[in-house]
Amino acid sequence: GGGTLLHQGTHAIDLIAFLTDHAISEVTCQLYVTDADEDVFTATCRLEDGTLATLSSHQLHAGTRPDWVLFGEQGWLACRGGTSPFPGDELTVHVGRDEPSKLATSEVSAYDAEVDAFAAAVEGAAVVNGSGLDDLRVIAACEALYRSARERRTVAVEAVG
Repeated sequence: GGGTLLHQGTHAIDLIAFLTDHAISEVTCQLYVTDADEDVFTATCRLEDGTLATLSSHQLHAGTRPDWVLFGEQGWLACRGGTSPFPGDELTVHVGRDEPSKLATSEVSAYDAEVDAFAAAVEGAAVVNGSGLDDLRVIAACEALYRSARERRTVAVEAVG
């Protein structure tokens, strides 16, 4: 490992868990590998409550954004980017046959915003927005995604915390 799953997928996994307040419990993953790192990954993740999320990311063509979709009982969230270094990433919610509603659009790079938030927390001007448990859950999900791709099957994610 060490390609697009770790570079971009980890952020999408963390964001999905944050937005739903549910850890990922089961995954299926496919990778496209050139040289030593994977350049493309696509995954289906089942959350603890049964919600399904699809993730895809690649690093073959510069400037493309990682996308993800989260499917629930009453609708879905679609994210265009959301973890990319570019402003203009967009999160929309779709409910039934209604027109989609834009929940958020980034005005600045997600990376710049993350660094600013971390610096503010270090300076005591903001609260740290994670306990560390979320990070351990992301690592467990990534380990399961790599195992799924290697074994070509759906695998359970090790429960953490």
